[in-house]
Amino acid sequence: GLLLAFSLFEPAFAQIGTDKNLNDLTTTAPREYEIGGIKITGSDNLDQQIISLISGLQVGDKITVPGEETTKAIKNLWRQKLFDDVGIYITEVKGNIIFLEIRLTELPKLSKYGIRGLKKSKQNSLREELDLNSGTIVTENLIISTKNTARQYFVDKGYLNAEISVVKKPDTTRSNSVILEITVDKGEKVKKIGR
Repeated sequence: GLLLAFSLFEPAFAQIGTDKNLNDLTTTAPREYEIGGIKITGSDNLDQQIISLISGLQVGDKITVPGEETTKAIKNLWRQKLFDDVGIYITEVKGNIIFLEIRLTELPKLSKYGIRGLKKSKQNSLREELDLNSGTIVTENLIISTKNTARQYFVDKGYLNAEISVVKKPDTTRSNSVILEITVDKGEKVKKIGR
């Protein structure tokens, strides 16, 4: 019975255990804390100071948990379009001091890309058109625009039924990098009917 008696005197906010994702805390009663520390993990390529600035959370800030500030921080980081996943976790609570961890999963970068279904000379002129560079962050948007640019390139040349597919494969030689495989099936040239 001793254990039970002890837990009755624990204030309600003690339910906030460590390693909880702040977005999952909607059930706890909001309470104000002061940020005692912020650790940023999962982002090797970006300056921690900059990530902290983007998030809008600084050591010494007073925040309500659960509350607006952390939700806003997550939105701010998503808006950068650099991450595949963004989460803010509580690592420690000492009285009214809270320690946070911003866990990020960066979007992969392009290491290289290949074009299939075309002769070498045609590949090169399509490459100029695509303007893809190593190190570019690979978003869904990049894949869609690559597809559209390649398709338009062939439509302009009279291949109105050109089919383009873009497949993303992990580059096993580099961390968090992908190889794009662009496959072109340009189809038959459609003759424009002259007057």
